[in-house]
Amino acid sequence: MDSPLHRTIVAVDVVGFGDRRRTSAHQLAIREGLYETLTSAFERAGIEWSQCLVEDRGDGMFILAAPHVPKHLFVDALPQAIIAGLRQHNAVRAVSQSIRLRMAVHAGEVAFDSHGTTGVGINLAFRLLEAADLRRAMAESSGLLGIIVSDWYYHEVVCDGHGDTHPDAYQPVRVAVKETTANAWIYLPDVSANHRIRVGPGSRRPDFLIAYAAMDRAWTEWISWQLEMAGCTTLLDATEFAPGQNFAIWVSDALDRADRLIVVLSPAFARSAVTMSEVAAAFRDSRLLPVRVAPLDSPVLTSNVRIDLTGVNERTAHQRLIDGTSQRAKPRSAPPYPGQPALADTPVIPVFPGSAGRLRPHALVVHALPDADFATELSNSLRVLETEESLCPVESRPVGQLDEETESYIDELASRAEIVLILVSRALLASGYGSSAEMGMLTRRLANRDVILLPVILRPTSWERQPFGRLAALPSNGVPVSHWTSQDEAIKNIVNGVRLAVRSLRGEEIAPVPPVSVVGRQVFELGEVFKPTGMPTATFVEPDDFFEFRMALRQPGLGVILEGPAGVGKTTVLRQAVDQDADRLREPELLSARKPADVPTIRQLLGGHTGLVAVDDFQRLPADLQDDLADYLKVLADDDAADGKLVLVGIPGTAQGLIDLSPDLATRIRRFRLGRVSEEILLQMMTKGEAALNIIFDRKVEVAIASMGSLQTAQMLCWSMVTMAGIDKTADVPTIVHTDIARARVKVAELLRLKFQSTVEDFIVLDDPDELLCIELLLELARTSDGILRLGPFADRRPDLRDAIERVFIDGMKDGLAHQHKNLSKFVFYDPRNHRLVVDDPQFVFYLCQLSRAELLDAAGKRMPVPRNQVFISYSHKDAAWKDRVCLHLRPSERAGTVETWTDDRIAAGDVWRKEIAAALDRARVALLLISADFFGSDYIHSDELPPLLAAAEKGGCRIIPVLVGPSRFHDIPELARFQSMPSATTLGELTKVEADRTLVELARAVEHALTAGNPPEARS
Repeated sequence: MDSPLHRTIVAVDVVGFGDRRRTSAHQLAIREGLYETLTSAFERAGIEWSQCLVEDRGDGMFILAAPHVPKHLFVDALPQAIIAGLRQHNAVRAVSQSIRLRMAVHAGEVAFDSHGTTGVGINLAFRLLEAADLRRAMAESSGLLGIIVSDWYYHEVVCDGHGDTHPDAYQPVRVAVKETTANAWIYLPDVSANHRIRVGPGSRRPDFLIAYAAMDRAWTEWISWQLEMAGCTTLLDATEFAPGQNFAIWVSDALDRADRLIVVLSPAFARSAVTMSEVAAAFRDSRLLPVRVAPLDSPVLTSNVRIDLTGVNERTAHQRLIDGTSQRAKPRSAPPYPGQPALADTPVIPVFPGSAGRLRPHALVVHALPDADFATELSNSLRVLETEESLCPVESRPVGQLDEETESYIDELASRAEIVLILVSRALLASGYGSSAEMGMLTRRLANRDVILLPVILRPTSWERQPFGRLAALPSNGVPVSHWTSQDEAIKNIVNGVRLAVRSLRGEEIAPVPPVSVVGRQVFELGEVFKPTGMPTATFVEPDDFFEFRMALRQPGLGVILEGPAGVGKTTVLRQAVDQDADRLREPELLSARKPADVPTIRQLLGGHTGLVAVDDFQRLPADLQDDLADYLKVLADDDAADGKLVLVGIPGTAQGLIDLSPDLATRIRRFRLGRVSEEILLQMMTKGEAALNIIFDRKVEVAIASMGSLQTAQMLCWSMVTMAGIDKTADVPTIVHTDIARARVKVAELLRLKFQSTVEDFIVLDDPDELLCIELLLELARTSDGILRLGPFADRRPDLRDAIERVFIDGMKDGLAHQHKNLSKFVFYDPRNHRLVVDDPQFVFYLCQLSRAELLDAAGKRMPVPRNQVFISYSHKDAAWKDRVCLHLRPSERAGTVETWTDDRIAAGDVWRKEIAAALDRARVALLLISADFFGSDYIHSDELPPLLAAAEKGGCRIIPVLVGPSRFHDIPELARFQSMPSATTLGELTKVEADRTLVELARAVEHALTAGNPPEARS
């Protein structure tokens, strides 16, 4: 057939056909089911299969219908027939052989020759089939069939009224695949009509194109901002009309670029070359919205105004624009209003958009090959979020060593996942993933707020300078998983962090506090809202059992125990409860065991008292006074005439300790616990702070993840970020505060260093010179969730440590330990009854979390031996080809995690190369010397590399393997010739390629054995 024919084009693809879990047998069963389903479905839909041209595509097929077949059958009868066939197939097949389909439908001219078919329409159909939005729609739904039709097919066939499917069932998208960019429409026929297909950024036409004269740029930016904040997308077009230009044609072209058109009307527009009669005709199109921003002399323009923004304040203008465009307002910080200034106008507190509607986000775990086991365990643990129907099935993917083949590779999973967890370890950093194209893509998606990146720190490593180094890390405070006492607890912590990220994506963050008028509003100082120390009242959030706590305070005689870690806000909760019941409760008398002058007053309570008295820091009272107060609580509870009310405020376990002393007290007191708070509390606290200071945190979820249940940590981070934004009190206009967790931590740590560093140094000197147990204690204290460390496990390892701690905290004035006692007792309390250390100042725990083991070692004047766990390759750069060949043979061991190779290729631009090489020499367990005449000609190798390697070999810390790559005088140099070389009697350069590779295979095995065996053998005798 020589003449092209206009035919319906159908392209079909099996979802997940190439999944690595599907074997060849599975794929064969799927193909058989695919053909059975489609042939029967076409016949049931009234389309003769035998008259269709069908081409097999392995995981799908390409179908050309006969020219006489009605086109509406492909979007009406055929989809339901296919779905019925798929259900029948899937009902009798295993899950691995089940079928879900993507189907693209288009129509166009198709030409034929002796080789087959061709045509622009065929290319477009296959581009539509690869559309990212169609893939996402199938991934986020349980539907068996996803259909995408071309823009032509939608308007000419779907909308012609002959079919049964309503056009509103389709959703418009923008397809950009390879060189093709086109509009299309997606329909999921077996998914609820309430299901909204989520489209990616840039995948659909803008909602509005805003045309304006250059002089009206300020107005246009303001209009665009308001519409963007209402959830719309806009495109700006500074239009200068030339004489003779047809305005109607320009409007038609503009509406091809966007769904609706806004024309900004002003005297500048009126002076353009547009003919007013053309304007009047074009303005009859309901998709065109003329918006007046200044008075006009033209009757034609004035009579056609749809939205008038002249002479009104910002609030009124905003409302008119939103009402006129029928948009739901989602207000936030905006460009300056170009019109009349607001007087008593109420600005709206801006809040960055969440992602409401993302029903089940995708999560991807990216890891290095050696970390595959942990990635699998984490993925399995995250399945709890799948069962909660808040997350799609979690996928994991290893990253290989970055090379020419992988440096530009971007995985499809990474490009569509909304949550990406990066398992950070030395192996991942060594792979070069941080500089890969995929990491660059993720960084751009992060900037566009299209993805949440969560670094998960597996092992201590220098990751802070990576592209993801400034993000909030998991587990809490970025403490590596390997440092957690229980890996299960670390994984639980990570899962909770991911759950919070999912809630943010689903749009479930706490709703913003109602806006407050600038005029007459209360102005807060920063320290009143976010406090780096103490608990503020402006951001107080009621705990879960706050009402029950208030009721207990009202009940006469009932003893109340309020317990929780330091800094959790116990005193603030008490004051808030009393303030809310001021008509029933008198102002409480607050006494503290920390104040020596209050202790006698506390003893006097035992003789009887009236009113409400609260005793804070109960755990610091002498043991006998604690016992007496327990008895006094019973007296108050049993005396109906007693007018006294006693509240004891202490650390976790206070109530249980009293009950252990006096079991019958259990029914006479009420215990209320304050501890780690929920994500809702953290978000409410930050939202209240935003309203008080007239600010907006751009990524509250990251602050919540970094805080992980600690209100005090969240307060310190918020205070730091607001300070960095240059805000010290309530802002005059809504102001964005950018989230930079890493920098905020550094800033707070710098301020706390003067306060706590001497205390840290006093503590670690309690240890013996050759021991690190006190450093381990501090690191463990930093990992606690409540600032309480049980000393039992440590006492078992070193019984005298507890004695040393008791000497400092109990007998601190003796034995020359007065200085340590004075410093430590300010922030840390030792509970001798329960043998535990309790942090009294939450800032101390925060500060400890910022300290590394290396910093503590340096403060103690101690140095741990550097572990030798690497392969160091010493070579002349003229032998670089042999170095690359050796590394190639070591690559399988590197991927298996048994070998880590160091060459000077790892020295980055800007590094001090001598220092980097010296550090690598200290870590060398195996040294491969690539021996040649050029090797011995290198002065640096002779003076800087060989001496430390030979010295380490003498001590048994490093195995040296000479690799003879070229002729040299190696056997004439005694200090090297004593080591067994490979090969022994010749050089690699003199062997054939196959023989040389065999030798390098044996070398790689010897290296792996040396790194995994106990004591490496050294020189030959």
